[in-house]
Amino acid sequence: MTTSSDALDGLDITKLEGIAEQCIRRAGVSGATSDEVRRIARVVYGITAYSSMTARWAGLVKRGRIVRLGKPYTRAGDSGRQQQIMYAPEFAPKGGYRP
Repeated sequence: MTTSSDALDGLDITKLEGIAEQCIRRAGVSGATSDEVRRIARVVYGITAYSSMTARWAGLVKRGRIVRLGKPYTRAGDSGRQQQIMYAPEFAPKGGYRP
């Protein structure tokens, strides 16, 4: 067995998705960018791996657990580049909601 296989076996994807969703919910009506979610996950849950959080967005969007509205719903990330803002559906701006 490889180190990568061992790491994959130790991941609880459902738990990580739940944590990612909770981080976004904590942001409320402000929503959260990828960098902000990773910061919340690090402070609140002790998760430091970049991909532990960023790999969760697509699945959460597909199941309707979070919403990404695209432009103009972006904010500068740590690098200065624009990142999409993610919202819990109940906190998403009403005019731009796209399921």
